[in-house]
Amino acid sequence: ALLRDKALVVWLKAQPETLLSRIGNVDSRPLLHSKHSQKQSNETPIQILTRLNTIRTPFYEQAHLHVNTDGLSKRQAASKVMNAIADCLAITNTSKGA
Repeated sequence: ALLRDKALVVWLKAQPETLLSRIGNVDSRPLLHSKHSQKQSNETPIQILTRLNTIRTPFYEQAHLHVNTDGLSKRQAASKVMNAIADCLAITNTSKGA
């Protein structure tokens, strides 16, 4: 909530499978190793991402903007984010009479 009050917060929404494909080498991501998992089980990286997504979604949903990036390249995702921010700012300025 604090961040939301001080800045425009954007949730780059993607399915766990998409996130895993973007991460690439999971060895560089300690959170995706089952030994660092809160469950201390033999979870796979996709299972960990799915669980974290379930836990974190209620917090992410508080973002001002939700931008689905599934199936998009980095350039397409960036463009979609910039357009969403521009639209949000235009609406905000219009509602303030600017």
